[in-house]
Amino acid sequence: MRRTRTTGLWQWPISAVLALALAASALAQGSGGVAATITLVEGQAEVIPAGSTTPTPARPNMRVLPGSTVRTKATGRVELQFDDRSLLRLDHNTEVQILSGSQERGVMVTLGNIWAKVQSVFGASKFKIKTPTVVAGVRGTVLRAEVSDQEAAIAVDEGEVEVSPTEGEPPVIVRQNQQVRVPRGKRDLRPGAFDPEARPKWEFWTDPLAQQEVQGIQEAAAAAKQACVEVHQRTQDIHQALAIDGQAAWRLSLQVGATNKLVASVQSALAGRPLPPPPGPKRPGPPLTKALLIARLDAADNAYVQLAPLLSRGREAVQQHIADVKGLRDAADTQQAAQQELVQKLKAFRDRREVDPHWQAFRQPCEQSEAYRDHVATSLSACKPLLSPDVPAKLGDDPQKMASIQQRFAWGIKTLDALTKQITDGQAEVERLRRAVNGLPEGPVKPLRPPGGPR
Repeated sequence: MRRTRTTGLWQWPISAVLALALAASALAQGSGGVAATITLVEGQAEVIPAGSTTPTPARPNMRVLPGSTVRTKATGRVELQFDDRSLLRLDHNTEVQILSGSQERGVMVTLGNIWAKVQSVFGASKFKIKTPTVVAGVRGTVLRAEVSDQEAAIAVDEGEVEVSPTEGEPPVIVRQNQQVRVPRGKRDLRPGAFDPEARPKWEFWTDPLAQQEVQGIQEAAAAAKQACVEVHQRTQDIHQALAIDGQAAWRLSLQVGATNKLVASVQSALAGRPLPPPPGPKRPGPPLTKALLIARLDAADNAYVQLAPLLSRGREAVQQHIADVKGLRDAADTQQAAQQELVQKLKAFRDRREVDPHWQAFRQPCEQSEAYRDHVATSLSACKPLLSPDVPAKLGDDPQKMASIQQRFAWGIKTLDALTKQITDGQAEVERLRRAVNGLPEGPVKPLRPPGGPR
């Protein structure tokens, strides 16, 4: 926690003071003690819930409430994390009970070896390590306790601990690299030095299990990243394909428009309306004859026949894109769920391991997984607007200006429907005009007067 140069409480950041006060309040209000969660298990271990005599096999993520007993067998070890983030590790053949008295924090060790890293919580009672011989009061330190049939020992790795024969008696301060050993029935609490390097490091049995856990998180994060990259790429590919299809639809609309103009020229000739001048330099065109009008109608009919299957294929392509995007939406939803699960795993792992003395060994892979998590979130955010199912009430004419794939689908279907109708109507009009032209004499066409015009 960051503080200013002075150490007075009033100099602490307000948010830190509030957080500590809330934690202290929660601990003080919990008159039944502080619960814990089993974070790691090795070998055989069991939990006897408070008020019960029936043991339950210990398993990760199991809640252990105050008053419960945790017991390891000859091959078993257990790591507990209390709700104040203090860590407790039990060696083989160890039994502890979670304290449940009013405002109690800690455990009663009846047999075996424990290692504890106690978190300091502002305003809360001390974390107590009780044994049949001595009581240790702790405020943020690392210590161990060994309890046998003959004696109990408290050894301090970091910080200092207050040790007394029973609660309420004046304590003896046991400092770093000191220990007290008290035979049962004795009250002599004289701290003595010990060599921490000569002591077995049994408490680090958690390292390989934590390494397996972080490796699993890494693999899950990498898999989520790869899957999300694929979803993102597929989304981009479909968006690009729709852009190409949009251009193709635009070209089809131009071809249909040009064919419609051929039909309109015949309509104008038969109705006696002047034809629009052809583009380019003005040149005298051939006289309108029955043969020329039939040729124009044939050209229009052939164009409609060629364009119709192109529109059908375009419709099939859009339908396939719609199916692809449905799969993409499902994949994106799956990745969203995986992302949330990954966030929870990373948070839980960091919460547990940040208080581990070997946290630095896990920090880099954890942060790498967090970077993967951020990449996944970014990719999903980029996909989301493209996969949006929302379609505006009014679509524009330019498909390039449409943000979502759904809008491009709607534009494509709308355009294909309109072009299909134009072709159907155009083919019917060609047949009608063909019958009208076939009723004319050969040679130059005398334009028909519009119905109702002067005779």
